Amino acid sequence: MTEQEKHDAIQAFSRICTDCATTGITAARTGDAETVIHVAEQIIGQGRRIIRLINTAD
Repeated sequence: MTEQEKHDAIQAFSRICTDCATTGITAARTGDAETVIHVAEQIIGQGRRIIRLINTAD
């Protein structure tokens, strides 16, 4: 994986986190605990996926 590909992967993860955080904040404000938990799980899962992708790339 080139440095540019790593950079692009991290940028994609950043966008995912931003979108999820916005959803999570809205859910938290309305007291929707299930959505907050689901969003947190999505962020963690995507983070692990991106880290694994970067660490195992050629």
